[in-house]
Amino acid sequence: MVQCCVQRDRSDKRSPTYHMFEEVEDGRKGSVLQKMKNNQGAGLIKLETKLPAWDEEKRAYVLDFNGRVKKGSVKNFQIVCSDGLDELVIQFGRADEDRFVLDYSSPLCALHAFAIALSCFDE
Repeated sequence: MVQCCVQRDRSDKRSPTYHMFEEVEDGRKGSVLQKMKNNQGAGLIKLETKLPAWDEEKRAYVLDFNGRVKKGSVKNFQIVCSDGLDELVIQFGRADEDRFVLDYSSPLCALHAFAIALSCFDE
């Protein structure tokens, strides 16, 4: 399961900015991930892998890629906002033998979506 968090830029709420560390009120630096774990994540958006559902007909766990992904693969995944809305922010999957599909939306940019997709090839 993939979990990550992104923080929105305070100056422009529409464009995200990504920080590994953030200055805290007393001048020390704390990790964004640690703040999320301590429920101090105001302004942070937590993203996590969407879990597949069991399909009795196929007798397998499946995700709905709306026709974009054609082949089953352990590399196929979807990531949603974990705020309970199940808002899909990225999906990645095998289109055929040597092609993959990557779809993403805000709060991710192309660079971050591509980096997340590349991470599934780590062996």
